[in-house]
Amino acid sequence: MINQRQREGDLSKNKKLTLAKIPGWVWQQKQDKKWDEQLSNLREIIVRTGQLPSRWNTQPEIKRAAKFVHKQRALYKKGKLTYLQMEELSKLAHWSWNTSMTHQRPVLKRKWVEQLANVREVIVRTGQLPSRSDIQPEIKRAARFVNKQRCLYKQGQLSNVQKIV
Repeated sequence: MINQRQREGDLSKNKKLTLAKIPGWVWQQKQDKKWDEQLSNLREIIVRTGQLPSRWNTQPEIKRAAKFVHKQRALYKKGKLTYLQMEELSKLAHWSWNTSMTHQRPVLKRKWVEQLANVREVIVRTGQLPSRSDIQPEIKRAARFVNKQRCLYKQGQLSNVQKIV
């Protein structure tokens, strides 16, 4: 039976239907005990902290859970997670298969916010977007900031929070 489960994708539709009629038949066996324990630990951390664990956290338990998350996403990209594993992970609060979404920090850096405020102030004062050819250094700085944000946007490197602001 283990071979049939492993070869599910190679079987004809008729063979799949025949196997599925066997009382108690399941395509995926329950994950191993260690995986279940790691998933349980991850659930507890999410409930306790209200977020997915970070690899940069200094607490060993949270760091281990973050490594587990990272490994599961890597296995998912390689197509090596079972259906049940994908299903269990997808049920987690804050879970995303898209890792780029999880690395975006919702908090903006103070310098970025200050530069944005400077651009807004220039627009209110002059009635137009800042220009790099302007003689005032403050307006030139604001123009460089605007141009940099446009480039980052085109490259897909602005966070969702930055796009909204």
